[in-house]
Amino acid sequence: MASWSLVHITLVQYYEAVHILETKEVAILTLDHDLGEDVDGVELPNGYDLVKYFCEHGLRADKIYIHTDNPRTTEYV
Repeated sequence: MASWSLVHITLVQYYEAVHILETKEVAILTLDHDLGEDVDGVELPNGYDLVKYFCEHGLRADKIYIHTDNPRTTEYV
């Protein structure tokens, strides 16, 4: 039986999501673009960063959902 995961990217899960995408079969991937900043004001890796990594490394998910309050970002992701 294939393993699968539901991956929802949040503030602290970018690197964990990369690990899951590289090591498991992912059924559903949900992405948000704007994940905020760290305590020093540096923008955290976001949904767009994950999409770039995803494409550059030939990763896949059965379904991908994008949800963001930033409408301009939806077309980039």
